[in-house]
Amino acid sequence: MGRSIRRVLLPLSSAAVLTLGGCSWQPSSDAVGLHRWLQKQLSAGLNHPVELGPLLGFGFQGLEFGPTRVLPSELDGSRMTAQRLTLMPDLLGSLRQGRAFAQIGLGGLQMDLRSNAKGNLWTFRQLSGKTPPRLRLKVRLLDAAQFAIDGGRPWRLSDGRLDLNLPSEQLRFHGAFRPKGLGPRQTQLAMRLQNRWGARPALNLRMQMRRLALPALRSLTATWPSQISSGEASGSLRLNWQGDQLRCQGPLQLRQLRFEEFRSPQVRLRCGGTTLQLQSSPWGWGDRRGEAAAKLSWRSTPWQGLIMERLLVRSGTSRLLAEGQLLPELELKLNSLRLDPSWLGLQGEPLIARGQGRDGLWRLQLEAPELESAVGRFGLRGSVDARWGAGDPLLELDSQLKLRRLDSAAPPVAIKPLKLVLKREPDALVLGGTARLDDQTPVELKGRWTATGLNAELNIQDLPLQSLDPNFGGEFEGTFKLDDKPDQPKFSARFSLLQPSVGGLQAPELWQGQWQPGSLRLTSTSTEVIARLKGNRLESLQVAKGDGTLSVVPNGSGYRWAARQWALAPLHLGLRGNRPLPLNGVLDGNGRLGLDPLLLQGRATVTNPALAWIKGRQLQLTGFLRYPGFDLSAEVLPQGSGSVELSSRGAWNGPLNLQAKARKLPPGGVLRLLQDLRRPAAQRPDGRASDLGEFAIDTLGSSLDAQIQALQEAQERLARERPPQRNEGRIPLEDVEGLMDADLSVSGAKPSTLWLKLAARGHLWLRGDDRDTALQLEPFVAELNGPLGSGDGSFSFAGLPLGFLALLTPVPAELRGALRGTGNWRIGQGLPTLTLDLALQQATLAGQPLGLEKGRLSLDGRVLDLDLSLRGGESKSTVDLVGQVPLDPVEEGFELRASSRGDGLVFLTALAGNQLQWQQGSIDLQVLARGSFADPIVNGFLRVGNGAFVLAGQSVESVQATVFFDFQQLQLERFTARSGEGSLDGQGSLAFRQESGESGLDFTLKAFPIRGPNARLKVDGSLALQGSLSQPALGGQVKLSNGVITVSPSELSTGVGPAVPANTALPEESWDFQQPVVVRGPRVESADAAAVRRRVPRFGPLSFRNLRVALGPDLRVVSSPPVSAEFLTGGLLTFDGPAGPDVRIAGVLKLLKGRVTLLTNVFKLDVSNANVAVFTPSLGLLPFLDVAFTTRVSDRVGGIEGDQMVSSNELQGNFSSLDRLNLIKVIVAYSGPAGRLSLDTLTLRSQPPLPQESLIALLGGNSLASLATGNAGTALATVIGGSLLSPLISGLSNLFDDRITASIYPAFLEPYAEDSRNQGRVPSQLVLGAEVGVDLSDRFNFSVLTAPNRSDIPPEAVLRYQATEKLGIQGALDQQGRWQSQLQLFFRF
Repeated sequence: MGRSIRRVLLPLSSAAVLTLGGCSWQPSSDAVGLHRWLQKQLSAGLNHPVELGPLLGFGFQGLEFGPTRVLPSELDGSRMTAQRLTLMPDLLGSLRQGRAFAQIGLGGLQMDLRSNAKGNLWTFRQLSGKTPPRLRLKVRLLDAAQFAIDGGRPWRLSDGRLDLNLPSEQLRFHGAFRPKGLGPRQTQLAMRLQNRWGARPALNLRMQMRRLALPALRSLTATWPSQISSGEASGSLRLNWQGDQLRCQGPLQLRQLRFEEFRSPQVRLRCGGTTLQLQSSPWGWGDRRGEAAAKLSWRSTPWQGLIMERLLVRSGTSRLLAEGQLLPELELKLNSLRLDPSWLGLQGEPLIARGQGRDGLWRLQLEAPELESAVGRFGLRGSVDARWGAGDPLLELDSQLKLRRLDSAAPPVAIKPLKLVLKREPDALVLGGTARLDDQTPVELKGRWTATGLNAELNIQDLPLQSLDPNFGGEFEGTFKLDDKPDQPKFSARFSLLQPSVGGLQAPELWQGQWQPGSLRLTSTSTEVIARLKGNRLESLQVAKGDGTLSVVPNGSGYRWAARQWALAPLHLGLRGNRPLPLNGVLDGNGRLGLDPLLLQGRATVTNPALAWIKGRQLQLTGFLRYPGFDLSAEVLPQGSGSVELSSRGAWNGPLNLQAKARKLPPGGVLRLLQDLRRPAAQRPDGRASDLGEFAIDTLGSSLDAQIQALQEAQERLARERPPQRNEGRIPLEDVEGLMDADLSVSGAKPSTLWLKLAARGHLWLRGDDRDTALQLEPFVAELNGPLGSGDGSFSFAGLPLGFLALLTPVPAELRGALRGTGNWRIGQGLPTLTLDLALQQATLAGQPLGLEKGRLSLDGRVLDLDLSLRGGESKSTVDLVGQVPLDPVEEGFELRASSRGDGLVFLTALAGNQLQWQQGSIDLQVLARGSFADPIVNGFLRVGNGAFVLAGQSVESVQATVFFDFQQLQLERFTARSGEGSLDGQGSLAFRQESGESGLDFTLKAFPIRGPNARLKVDGSLALQGSLSQPALGGQVKLSNGVITVSPSELSTGVGPAVPANTALPEESWDFQQPVVVRGPRVESADAAAVRRRVPRFGPLSFRNLRVALGPDLRVVSSPPVSAEFLTGGLLTFDGPAGPDVRIAGVLKLLKGRVTLLTNVFKLDVSNANVAVFTPSLGLLPFLDVAFTTRVSDRVGGIEGDQMVSSNELQGNFSSLDRLNLIKVIVAYSGPAGRLSLDTLTLRSQPPLPQESLIALLGGNSLASLATGNAGTALATVIGGSLLSPLISGLSNLFDDRITASIYPAFLEPYAEDSRNQGRVPSQLVLGAEVGVDLSDRFNFSVLTAPNRSDIPPEAVLRYQATEKLGIQGALDQQGRWQSQLQLFFRF
């Protein structure tokens, strides 16, 4: 190196010597001479033409020259330029050191170095043994320099300094290098070099690397591996070479290293003295992960003797430990190898190996205690030895591997053992060998070669034919014999074939065969094959199968083939490596066949072709194949509709012209066929009629209502039996239907230049249960034009329904419109590239127009670039998505930026339908995701300013929100919203994927109103959203108060399902409502519980984590007819588990006050009872009920048959007309699971007591009796009147602490007859009774009775006192002021 630098700087040192010698020049002529002299000396020293820049003068840095160029020479093409060149002689230094001393400065230096044919970048002239001058030069860069080698990536050199001391034979250099355009700005390679040559050479090199991109080193040296695609180097390394000793010092770290499939996030190296140590570093290869460590050492230099003291490689349970010598000769010792059997495609315990190799003999010891494969579990142990030479035996190979089946008592057998010995005897060579192939195929070879001939016998058993050729399949077993006498050799063979196959075609039978020169015979259970041979020529072939025949007979120089009713079954065909499937159909045809050269010509028809469930109507083939050319035509009639016509002409590995025309093909069927061919398929089993069960579907003779009801039941049953759809928003492939026309053309002079043209047009729709749904009114069209191999191509499509995207990814159901696109691709010349420009056609989202203002997608090798801009609705701003996405999800370089301003995101609120209307405000979004697609890092923010919207009819205003996306978590700085007098505030942080232990997002609600179609109330409390965004968990404590919750019983339709056993005891039944109770009820779900579960929606991954909901005060629950109810509620419920049908609810719901109105009866809540609904996880979503109601009903019911009536008048006397409308207090109670609630489980009692049958008749009988006797108008008035009075009475009851009762009811009244003879003959009359009463206490009741439809019955006021259950006193005051009293005593017998 020193000699080369001396040649470069020698001319410059000459100028310094002239200056030291006191030479001077005149400004006019001497300066020009100096300039020419220096230019000549530089050209001679550099061996390149030099154009020295003009002399600018003499300054503080000495002589200064302008732009200078060094041009390419005849020996190499390197060049360089410098904008400034300064030369400063150091007179004092020269006098002090006794040698010429000068300083040179270079500014704006750029070097373009080119290798010549010999690989040299710069060629100097030889010095021819001349003694260099006594010269010391210091060269420094005035500013950063730039150089490139062979047109590669340019490098930047800064702070460069060179100190060349020729008399002392020393050189010093330091500088900093950085590749341009690769890696971060802090990337740098700093170098400091001290070199001494001569009698005592020495080298001291220090390198400081900081995030140096390893691929950039490819531009410095051609020997750098091009397979290194990524990686960075950092560290400090020092090399010291003095005499014959090389020493090193310092650490070196490589990050994100990728060498082809090998990758490592971090490689740590440390050098110390004469050792180089690889510290434990992780690595990956494919889907494997592991770590490696090593230690190398040398005595003087590595190339004189390099020793590997230790090598350790780990991957899971696999482990490699080795040592030995690497240079100058390889001699290794494998201390241990533990190989996970998954590396071999097996399972079980690791494979253990030890061994070594030298002097032509290699020996390995293998052991695998337990391996598991598709054929069973086995253990392996043995050794492999190999030796060859010129002695006797000539060759010996011994592979002793023993296999022991662990799941069988069979003795151990060998797996692929091969022992072959070739020996020399006085009059013969004897060959003997044994082997076992694929752990079950024994092979034995015996042979003897003498002067009279060769006698040999080869026995093979259970040989998998696939071991001979990957295209073959089945098993072979047979014996081959050879008796090779010089005058009469004999060959023969007997064999059997089990399920033989060629390619994907399989004959699944056992074939027995015999062969001898001239004949071949094969037989199976269904087919017989007889072939006549003459030498290697086929004379004839006859294949018989049932009534069908396939024959090949001679015809001139070739053959004639004919097939008649030849069934393809039981042949099997497997495509793309899948399991062979049954092939069916009947073949008819005839033609010509030639073997040399290969010729196949004719016409064939396959009727009802089928491959498993892939069926067609007919397949016709015509044409010829004359190797290497062919000309074929085909027509395929698929099952259903459509047809495909094919014509192909060309040659193998030659020109091809293929034309295809498809008409009225179902595209869904084509997609399903491609999907079935792409994946391993299994034969679909046939069903039986009994699989349908007892469900009747024959309802054609029923009424329309009955048919509709049957249809609903069938749909509900299908929904229960059908597996749950996990990919909501995606379209199943089997639901895609349509019709498509397509024209395909493939042509080219050779396979590498084939050109494809495709044009398709069609319609798509989705198949429904009762009707189909069109995805797009306009037809879709697609065109493709380009090469199948290397080259450029283009494609376009239009009218592709956006709903069709649901085949690939979930899309909103409200998305309408079509997609249009044009693109180009390029294959070859490196990695493939693709560009695609997308646009939307009449696209809408929930009725709002969508426009794709930018839609550029481009694929450059392994990176997908996106530049998308979407505008929705009336938005002034767009939603932009720009970035790069590597195809490898774990590869670094993923960068995706999403942004929107103002109202750009408002159109997304349309996904909520009419439930959400955005009114005002701005939504700003800036998000940057980077790293890798599998593990991204997200930064950005989401800001909502002065937002206002209407949610489910409720106005929400003053919405302010600021969200920051900070690497792996979401940071909610603030969230505020107001609705009426209520407010909602929130803040906190939440991880994106894994729960980080942070507090989560906290929300505070203060009197926040909820106004929906089923609820109007206020919410107070706090909510905590914990977990992560991918798995959120909602907790906290809230209070619902001051409002109404409306439920509709019709929404919870009862389904068909198992009922909870009525005799099963539950711990809730004996609860005294004082101490906590642990409940574990039966796991049998009732039909009502199943119906409720089906109505509860799923909320994705959201779950509840101890969410406590307090009810009250002033919270009412009401229901709409036919069962009108109103309750004042309280209590506390706790929610846990997934937010959906499987939610776990625990707690007590208290019914404080309330009533239930059923037709004419008003049931008031009995405040003396517990009146609670207990929710436990064991009962699911239906609670345990303990409730009691009271009501008053008339004691008379009209009979259905005749005029017979059930009346309490038989037990008591009447003393007024209206008093004959006697009212009885009825108590209805229930205690048990809500799923068991029925008429049989209710408890009915009354005051005064009556039998339960009478009470049931009194509760519902009056209305039925009125309808049966033709008084439907009165009954209807009763129902309407009760419905109208219910809100009024409800308001009054709230004022009077729920003590007021009111009811309108029909009752039958016997008119009073003065004539006792007519008593009982007067028909009963229907009276519409009305009562408004107030409970003064638990025993005193005051009510007013009236008959609105009877003017002859005056109203009266009644005061009742119930002393005991069977004793009561009542008094009545009528309109005339008459007071009457009555003592009532009831007893039963």
